[in-house]
Amino acid sequence: MSSMDKPYRVGDGATHEHYATADAAVAAAGNLAEATGHPVHVEQYAGVHDDPANRAGYRPVKVVAAGEVDGVWRALPPEAYVTVSMEIDNTYERYPNVRTRVEQVQIPQPPEDDDSDEYHEWAHVYVQCFTGVGHTDGNSWYDVTIVDSDRPELVGRTFEFGY
Repeated sequence: MSSMDKPYRVGDGATHEHYATADAAVAAAGNLAEATGHPVHVEQYAGVHDDPANRAGYRPVKVVAAGEVDGVWRALPPEAYVTVSMEIDNTYERYPNVRTRVEQVQIPQPPEDDDSDEYHEWAHVYVQCFTGVGHTDGNSWYDVTIVDSDRPELVGRTFEFGY
């Protein structure tokens, strides 16, 4: 079965399952998020090209999350997500700097108070996961700027990681 037959993949970082449609992939991601309580990434095959952010030919579509309701993990409803495009400056101690871009990915809405610990935790879980191009040795720093969003107040917001 090729990536074109099942172009969507769902992963928790260790394993991936492949699906024919985005709806099937998001549903499976919701089930996995409910089972583990951890965010699950949905990606779509986009073909291999020279973009260093292109993770083995896949582009991010959505990060499915779950929240605890009455002691049980439940996948967040559609209205709990925001769509963002991000420009990422990846700076490395031992490698050339790389600028990448993530287009129209859905992530959970941030907390309202951007000075809160919850907001900073949200950024580390749902924004930082898009940084990096695979270098694992040496120090690295990342600047992520939201360049487009269906929540206009997020546009222009920059997050710094690794400093």
